[in-house]
Amino acid sequence: MLFEKETYVRYSEVDKDGLIKIDALVNHLQDIVMLHADEVGAGIAQVIDMGTVWFISTWQIEIITPPRIYDKIILKTNPYEFKGFFGNRNVWIENEKGEILVKANSIWVYLDVKTKVPKRIDDAAVKPYLPLEPKLEMSYSSRKIAMPENFEPSEPVRVHYGQLDTNGHVNNCQYIKTAMDVIEIKDMPRQIRAEYKKSALYGDVFYPYIHREEKAIYVDLRDKDNAEYATVVFEF
Repeated sequence: MLFEKETYVRYSEVDKDGLIKIDALVNHLQDIVMLHADEVGAGIAQVIDMGTVWFISTWQIEIITPPRIYDKIILKTNPYEFKGFFGNRNVWIENEKGEILVKANSIWVYLDVKTKVPKRIDDAAVKPYLPLEPKLEMSYSSRKIAMPENFEPSEPVRVHYGQLDTNGHVNNCQYIKTAMDVIEIKDMPRQIRAEYKKSALYGDVFYPYIHREEKAIYVDLRDKDNAEYATVVFEF
């Protein structure tokens, strides 16, 4: 089922050049997903009542033309596949002419609330999103990010209250924002990939590790024992 909402790029969402900030862009993509779920009766409260929750596993965001300050934008999303424990969903942004500015693919894991173990997706979870639409035309990356060698440690970053979502976990955009801040990203990337591995909570500490290439920067956010919270890749 295709879902769409019209909005605009706010002054508070742009950088010094008037382009939408990366974290604001990711928030728009996340918000349309959550709004769609709520509109069809499958929002946070409803799925928790069913004893389940959707946990994001991967974002792949392709930035074609960054929206600018006060641009009117149309956010669109549709789930296109449910299989095993995973639900796959496209999100994209169009301008008023119908031109696609941003394409994204997201993969979500269906979890049992009590055990935090993946649960096989049932008909009740799929029904609100029927009929499914075809997947968006884009170059799809693997759910898992292939990790290079030779990461260099950076300064630890403590999780604060402002990073938490309604589940009490660090919101998925905040991992990307933390990675951006660690490397002091200045240029708009061509693509962003994020793979989420475990949830961070208030008081946890991110230990960032960085790998730089000519056209890509990897940021691996780990805990003190070297277990990974998330990996974010910015491609230029």
